[in-house]
Amino acid sequence: MEPDFEFNKDEARRNGLLGIVKGESNWGGVIHFQNLTAEILKTLLDEKLADPEETQNEAPSIQEFYDFLVENPGYTAHGYAVDLERDDYRISIEGVEGCAETEEGRSAFIEMFRFADDFTFAVDWQYCWFD
Repeated sequence: MEPDFEFNKDEARRNGLLGIVKGESNWGGVIHFQNLTAEILKTLLDEKLADPEETQNEAPSIQEFYDFLVENPGYTAHGYAVDLERDDYRISIEGVEGCAETEEGRSAFIEMFRFADDFTFAVDWQYCWFD
């Protein structure tokens, strides 16, 4: 997290963008999301609902995930959101899934995510997850 980053703590707005219903599938103040597009992630970043420097352990930063999604529209991201009641309120992105439209996109997926904890690559589907 960048030292001067100050979250917009409009949890209802953040959860709405992520498709999260508060209290549904919530585990200790954490709820998972999927199908996060570049467009929605841009809104989260623009509105300071997500920290561009946030990382999930050894995963790329949210900004790096965003850049990848913009360049490779066949993918969406997945991760989790932490509730406002916790001191570590945030969203974290754990990986991407989808299918690249080009050979260059598939190569970019391999290059960026090959060291993920879970890495699946097939010509018609790619998935990665960072623990």
